Amino acid sequence: MKKKNLLKINKGASPLQLCGLLTQGLIGISAQGLLAILFLFFTISSTTTQAQTLNLISHPAANSSYGHDVINFTPFTPIALNGKVYFYYSIALVVQLAEWNGTSLSIIPNPSGLVLKHYSPPIIFNGNLYLSYVNSSSKSQLAKYDGTTLSLIENANPSDGGYQGSPIIFNNELYINYLTANNKGLLAKYSGTGTTLTYIPNANPSDGGYGGSPIIMNNELYLRYGNASNKSQLAKFDGISISLIANDNINDFGYENSPIVMNNELYIRYRNASNKYQLAKYSGTGTALTLITNDNINDYGYGNYPIVMNNELYIEYRNANNKYQLAKYNGTGTTLNLIANANLNDFGFAGSPIVMNNVLYIRYGNSSNKLQLAKYDGTSLSLIENASPSDQGHNGYPIIFNNELYIKYLNASNKGQLAKYSGTGTTLTYIPNANPSDGGYFALPFILNNALYIQYQTAYKSVLAKYDGTNISTYNNPDAGHGYYDVPFVSNNQIFLRYINSSNNYQIAYLNTCATTYDTINVSICDGSSYTFNGIAQSTAGTYLDTLVNAGGCDSIITLNLSLKSATTSTTNLTICSHELPYSWNGLSF
Repeated sequence: MKKKNLLKINKGASPLQLCGLLTQGLIGISAQGLLAILFLFFTISSTTTQAQTLNLISHPAANSSYGHDVINFTPFTPIALNGKVYFYYSIALVVQLAEWNGTSLSIIPNPSGLVLKHYSPPIIFNGNLYLSYVNSSSKSQLAKYDGTTLSLIENANPSDGGYQGSPIIFNNELYINYLTANNKGLLAKYSGTGTTLTYIPNANPSDGGYGGSPIIMNNELYLRYGNASNKSQLAKFDGISISLIANDNINDFGYENSPIVMNNELYIRYRNASNKYQLAKYSGTGTALTLITNDNINDYGYGNYPIVMNNELYIEYRNANNKYQLAKYNGTGTTLNLIANANLNDFGFAGSPIVMNNVLYIRYGNSSNKLQLAKYDGTSLSLIENASPSDQGHNGYPIIFNNELYIKYLNASNKGQLAKYSGTGTTLTYIPNANPSDGGYFALPFILNNALYIQYQTAYKSVLAKYDGTNISTYNNPDAGHGYYDVPFVSNNQIFLRYINSSNNYQIAYLNTCATTYDTINVSICDGSSYTFNGIAQSTAGTYLDTLVNAGGCDSIITLNLSLKSATTSTTNLTICSHELPYSWNGLSF
């Protein structure tokens, strides 16, 4: 079905040699044959863009409490499996699993006496969805959903605290953090079959045991582990047993967090007995850590934000004057290399690290308590200027789009803007908001189909907005509610959002990124003839457009480039002998 009228927009195209051929001997060709020859000279090319509409997913029942408290205190964590999307969904303040099949939302009933543990993230393992359910006594169990049936994996003892999170897949088995009745943490595994877990004994029965932060390096699973003295250690599991990596000093608090692997060595954040933080590394062999010395014994030390660039590890470092610096470690020796701040009185490194084109970008606090984008090229730190000294500046959310770095930028009026940096120069480029009175860019950038999507504040509402590389456009909310609330999720070219509707309840909204197809047809015809394009005979050279509906229900835009070729004539002089008469040419006798 057509949605727009045929449109001619310009003239001129390259001619073909078809007309000359027709006048030199193909005059008697059939209409079907002519169409076949014309087809040989057509060229068709296709590309795709997006035509989108924001929709609300109806509640699975006529109950205003549906969705009211869905993930109210933790991130919205949908997950996709076998073409369906699963959500944590609240019914009368009881969280359950909900399944979206592309048409309707249905509820997977909770097992008897249990509710879905909404602050424990789901994980997919061997085509099944694994979740955590908790009873009224706060005992948790691992559960498996295969798309049809929800089944519980039994705890070792009904009085155990059970599944505590930290799921990770290792050697094709699912490992979790499990709490016993004596408040000991255990590493537990599930093979994917049966209804029981396998428990890995702690290194010592009196130890506090497994405390989370799992990470895999060189086919071994590393954990944060509590010993009997309430100190934390690095532990490794080789698939058979747990072994402990000794702290540098028996009085050290030990392994804190932030595990990261660089060049086949594991790096962690470590707290010593003086309550200072250090970078520590483990090579994978032996039973001891290597501590990287802080620049000064009084420095607070390693803060956070580990990131690897060009085979060097970069971290946030806090000195004794409460200033933050970028620090790097090249993998050798026991000392850090501190990167000097631009000015001595600057607050310094303030998070949001990201690497683009072998340059490290960070958020940086100056001496006026304003935030700027800063870059480190491996040699020196340089600042990118804010538009005005009174602007709040770099507000986080760095993301790379079309080989440029985009950030959230706050001006002096506390309006958010999308700002970009190309990688050269000392200034940002600011993308105008859709309306000057809008609150502007708020949070949550992500990329889909060569467009950058963000959460955006109008004067009164929160909406989804799209940046196509040139302009920001916003999507109208589907009702009069507050709008787009938090973390987006993409599956099958659909964007899912948590949304506050006009009843002030949570509801799921989705943006269907339906593909619009573009076809281009190049045709050359003889002068004086015509070509029928979508039911209309065209005899003038030019470019014509028409918009139809494709098989997916979206726009199908057809472009015809029509060119004309003037008829050619030729004269052939032929001498023959009388005995060659009659002479036949093109079906005629002479």
